[in-house]
Amino acid sequence: MCGIGQTANDLGTDHKELPLSENDLLESLPRALATVDQPTVDGINTYLILHAARERGLTVALSGLGGDELFAGYDSFHLIPELNRADRLLSALPSFLRKQLGNLTSRLTIPSDKNTKLTHLFSGKLSGAHVCFLFRALLSIKLFHRNVL
Repeated sequence: MCGIGQTANDLGTDHKELPLSENDLLESLPRALATVDQPTVDGINTYLILHAARERGLTVALSGLGGDELFAGYDSFHLIPELNRADRLLSALPSFLRKQLGNLTSRLTIPSDKNTKLTHLFSGKLSGAHVCFLFRALLSIKLFHRNVL
């Protein structure tokens, strides 16, 4: 026995699977988006699961939402301290040299979101006050200005 059955057995609880289809998502998406107060995929997931649970008569549901934050499950929890160290070392370089290092990185790497962020780190162009903002940014500063302004 594994998965949901094993967990229910170990905890002495009655667990139920709530299968959700693509159609369930598409039908619920307008209502789900209307209920969230900020852009988030987790909010939509939570809405769909709780809506399905409520339709099946459940009034309480537990989830692991937030577990990655609590137990440092995201790569960023390990990578950001390393990026901070790199930024501190790079900040010892004169700004013109840092800019040249960023230009060189940009020319020598394959264009990608990750390499753009690396170029910005080398250049000292953080998209916020901290490397965490650079790591979590959806758009580079260049793409943001091109698409928004």
